[in-house]
Amino acid sequence: MNINNYDNDNDDDDDDDDDDGDDDDDDDDDDDDDDDDDDDDNNKCLNWQWLINLTGEEFPLKTNLELVHILTIMKGFNDVWIDPCTEHGPSQTWHGCRESTNSRFTERWAHSSAPPHFVQPYKGQIHVVLTRAMVDFILHSSEAREIYKWALTTLICDEVFFSTLNANKHLQAPGSNAG
Repeated sequence: MNINNYDNDNDDDDDDDDDDGDDDDDDDDDDDDDDDDDDDDNNKCLNWQWLINLTGEEFPLKTNLELVHILTIMKGFNDVWIDPCTEHGPSQTWHGCRESTNSRFTERWAHSSAPPHFVQPYKGQIHVVLTRAMVDFILHSSEAREIYKWALTTLICDEVFFSTLNANKHLQAPGSNAG
């Protein structure tokens, strides 16, 4: 099976002309059919378009069909909350959250090094919807890896990472909608 060809039906793999004369050909064909079913299942798993990141306490309130319809309307954009950060951390939108952990949060943010690639840091949420192209960018881009390593030095790395990647136009992250 070629995992790069998602539409591969494996029709060429079926051998109808078996010359061995065994009476157990039907058993072999059944095994081949099972393999074809497994290949179809594998292809379905490989052919995804969006990553929806939810926490363990959440459950989608839309059906898969409704989600696909909504995401198709978005025309390839990611859905990522973006809140600008100051040199002291996230903006006043997160003031209530910052009060409860003020000393630890401020200390961790202040000791974080400057972000790489001249990015402006942004804060968001862990709940994101990313296109497959964005996920590929995250996994294979050296810029994304360096920004991830930097984000690990902040208190809220998961909430900073996705928003920062998505909001900085000069990174040319697929599906980013800054501006």
